[in-house]
Amino acid sequence: MSHPLVSGYFLANEIQALFDIDVYQHSSPSIEGSTSIVNKQFSLLLMKFEISGKQKEAALSSWLDRRIYITRMNTASEGGYADVYAEFKRRVRIPYRYAEAIYRSTYIKHFYTTEESAKYWQRWEPQLGRSSPLPDWVDDQLKAYPPIA
Repeated sequence: MSHPLVSGYFLANEIQALFDIDVYQHSSPSIEGSTSIVNKQFSLLLMKFEISGKQKEAALSSWLDRRIYITRMNTASEGGYADVYAEFKRRVRIPYRYAEAIYRSTYIKHFYTTEESAKYWQRWEPQLGRSSPLPDWVDDQLKAYPPIA
């Protein structure tokens, strides 16, 4: 299922339309952290943001067939905004209904193991606002994603 309000829409619709690649019909990067998809004209590398820099280097090096080095820059801990980001994470309230739709999306199921998605759900659950309503039009759009509980 793919909807512009839910993660994975770009992969399901834009990549499909532009490159004729349906990422969901190819192997999932959920375990390895990355996957390469090749069709007649294009080669597409998908990587999970959460993998280590060394894993990203290895995936890029393999995909490009040359050694690639990655240097971390502008990280929150070094950028002077770590406190601001920590405060944002503490204060942000994500509408529960929206989080449910993301959690049940094809994107999450394809890119993350059940254990990983459960871990992320637990991590963000304190920020899920059951009393944070969505605009009616958004709630209507999310009806395809039934509530979890």
